[in-house]
Amino acid sequence: MKILDYMAAQKPTIATDGAGIRKMIVDDYNGFLTNNAIEDISHRILCFRRNAHKVKAFGATAYASVLQRFSIHSAIRTYQKVFLDEAVSHA
Repeated sequence: MKILDYMAAQKPTIATDGAGIRKMIVDDYNGFLTNNAIEDISHRILCFRRNAHKVKAFGATAYASVLQRFSIHSAIRTYQKVFLDEAVSHA
């Protein structure tokens, strides 16, 4: 959940690549995914330090991702679709 908190706060995020993390972060779009090697992590940190525009852009796309995919409205739409699909299949 912390990653979503950072994304919602429009903070650039660097995280270890993993199945659950990949559902939140799209590498080099709304954050960075690393292989957990110190060289990879440090490279990504330096990239943010050297590119203020990238920090701002990643923050904006991260925030948009949270609103689109993880907001309460998104969850409601998903549940509505599941319930409607279930109702239609039993009709």
